[in-house]
Amino acid sequence: MVMGAKYLPTIKDQRLNLRFHQKQTALAKAKKSTAAPAPKVSKKK
Repeated sequence: MVMGAKYLPTIKDQRLNLRFHQKQTALAKAKKSTAAPAPKVSKKK
């Protein structure tokens, strides 16, 4: 049996972690969109 302090994140810690991960996923999506730009479709008149 391992003896040690158990880390119990507070509500504040959980909210900060959630915000951090949302920013990380937003950055990843932004990088993907710039890496492969969609081809432009020209409108015919």
